[in-house]
Amino acid sequence: MNKKELIIESFRTLNAEMLEVLLNDGQNYSDVSKELFIERYKKLFSEIKTFPGKNLDFKVYPDECTNCYEGRKGFSFVNSEGLCSLSLIFEEDENDFTDIYACSSLLTEGIEIVSSYDAPYYYADEKFDWKPSYENYQEMSECERGMK
Repeated sequence: MNKKELIIESFRTLNAEMLEVLLNDGQNYSDVSKELFIERYKKLFSEIKTFPGKNLDFKVYPDECTNCYEGRKGFSFVNSEGLCSLSLIFEEDENDFTDIYACSSLLTEGIEIVSSYDAPYYYADEKFDWKPSYENYQEMSECERGMK
């Protein structure tokens, strides 16, 4: 298997430790640091694995976004019960993935998805290049005043 196939396999098998090894240090994924990206996926994978009565027999289904990332290619990871653990867009170059992010509009033809887990959420101030706006400063000031 090549590196891209191993990364996809890591998502399929809910293996955050393998993702941590495979993803590039110093690179951002979903506009956050690799470390935060991995931390949130470790938590999600743990929740999925410990949820009682769910099959972990996820298969990989290639998809295409039909909405906000229209036309971009991705994969959904769906088990035999129709539970989707993730739907992700994989931006890539020739040898590696340059970004990975969640997509709620992937079209999975021929596969019925009964329910789906929510991908990890990242707050605006966790994003790599976030700069607070005037409104952010105003809100922080109101919060501090309210706490006092």
